[in-house]
Amino acid sequence: MKTNKRLLVKTLLNWLVLLAVFSVSILPVAADGGDDDSIWGGVIDENGEILYDNLIDQGIHQESVNWMPSIDILGNTIGGTAEYHIYETADGTVIRLPTASTLFFMALNPGESGIGDASASHFTGAGTMLSMPGVISALLQGANVDLSNTEYVSSDQYADALLAGDTDIWSLGAGDLWNLMTSLASASANDFIDGGEFNLYTAMLLYTPDSIPPEILELLPPDFEFPPEPPEPPACPAPSTVVGEITRSGTIIAPNFPLVVGQDPGKRGVDLSFNVSVAPTIHTYYELVPVVEEGMCGNCNGNNPSGPACHPCDIIVDWVCEQRTQSYSETIPVAYGSTSLTKESEDWILNTLSIRYPGAYIHNGSFRFPSSSGGSSWNYTAPGIQIADPGEWTISIGGRTSGTPVSAARNFGGPAGSFEAWLKETAITQ
Repeated sequence: MKTNKRLLVKTLLNWLVLLAVFSVSILPVAADGGDDDSIWGGVIDENGEILYDNLIDQGIHQESVNWMPSIDILGNTIGGTAEYHIYETADGTVIRLPTASTLFFMALNPGESGIGDASASHFTGAGTMLSMPGVISALLQGANVDLSNTEYVSSDQYADALLAGDTDIWSLGAGDLWNLMTSLASASANDFIDGGEFNLYTAMLLYTPDSIPPEILELLPPDFEFPPEPPEPPACPAPSTVVGEITRSGTIIAPNFPLVVGQDPGKRGVDLSFNVSVAPTIHTYYELVPVVEEGMCGNCNGNNPSGPACHPCDIIVDWVCEQRTQSYSETIPVAYGSTSLTKESEDWILNTLSIRYPGAYIHNGSFRFPSSSGGSSWNYTAPGIQIADPGEWTISIGGRTSGTPVSAARNFGGPAGSFEAWLKETAITQ
């Protein structure tokens, strides 16, 4: 029965203080004042919602302290024990939520309680009222407490100002203030739902890893370790592309020793073969792949009872650049063949052969065959070409490739083979 009375008295006191939240909404804040990102990042969002999913719940802790006297109310002893709900960020920042009664005596004893060591703090209207006796006490004792430099911030921009690193600010109204208050109230409600007492939280005290008071460190689980940060990934080599080789060949199929058609009774002519192919283009690139080792994640040591259950997980311990290759086929949409009498043979006909055969001339010094298209190779046969001029003939192939997703289209062309056409009366041709 005594315990129930104590719970009733404490709950009534907390709810009386809660009413002050709705009548007074002055929210001063103190922070480390640096130019870097505020330590509120990852703790609240721009709307003032507390990001509990980002925090490690270290539970409710009670601490016997000499700066918090014991008070007997209606036969119930209240005091002597400070009570906090503690959360922690992944980088080791501690968030301490003192109960209403604890906050009252913390403000009266800022040095012993560690409230003055906070890297940043936020108070609701009720939290401000609970802290005010401590401020008044400090003033009466001659302390230099200056509240004149605090600046007003619109209530819907209050959380944004915190995240921007603004210091010594206050605000009135709803907006971000309402979300901050209700987020703190949700922690109070969860404590009660989980079977505890109704602990009214009206302030958040933040301590960076280098400013956590020893008494707070003692409350943290001794075996708590932050998950290791993945190592910095290396810079992988730049990608490279090797375009496929274009291969051309031109050959005479028949006859082995063709005569010019003027000396061939059957007008047999020359059969030529044209062939071109393009090899695949090879693109080499590197993919950053994590090296993982199996570990355990979640609430494996009881440090985060509200988090996921302990389970096997992969932990990144290193990175490697793995080489990848991609092959791209390239087509030949345009290709053509031709054959032409060499310049040397033309000179021989006009300057040497013409001495023996006055009036000798070049009848038709070149032949071109229609362009064609196909896949990654082109093969064309030109039968019965009526070669009327003796000498050496060059077989040429030209065209254009399609390109690939990693390479541009290419033009190609040039000699691919040769053959000779003969005169019966001439022993040597040039």
